[in-house]
Parts: sequence; C-alpha cells; structure tokens
Amino acid sequence: MQTAAIIVSLTLTIVALALLARAVARLVDVLRLGRAVHDRTAQGGVRTAAVLRESVGHSRMLKWSVPGAAHWLV
Repeated sequence: MQTAAIIVSLTLTIVALALLARAVARLVDVLRLGRAVHDRTAQGGVRTAAVLRESVGHSRMLKWSVPGAAHWLV
C-alpha cells in the first residue's frame, strides 16, 4: 500500500512539474512580445511613489463603490 502511494505521489509530482514548466514557458513567450521601453528609468521616484500609492492605498479598488470598499476593509 505504501509503495502504491509513493508511485502515485511521484507521478502527480512529475505531471505537476511538467505543467508548471509549460506555463512558465508560455508566460515567457508572452512577455517577450512586448517592446523595450528605453525611458523606463526616467523619473524613478515619481513612478515608485505612484506604484506605492496604488498598491498600499488600493486607490483603483475604491473606484468601484461597494466591492472596492469591501476589498479595502478586508
């Protein structure tokens, strides 16, 4: 019984790793479609502040009235 459980566990692990590798490869393919932005490092402080304001303050979530407020409270 224990041998069967080990075989099933190893098989599921191998299948999961194969699916993970395929998903990562697809994500890399999608990310490579984008163009390079050469001025991305310009105004680093302003961009960082904007990202922190949106992430910590959940400012986009508050654009939706009830769901946004509920998410912000959770």
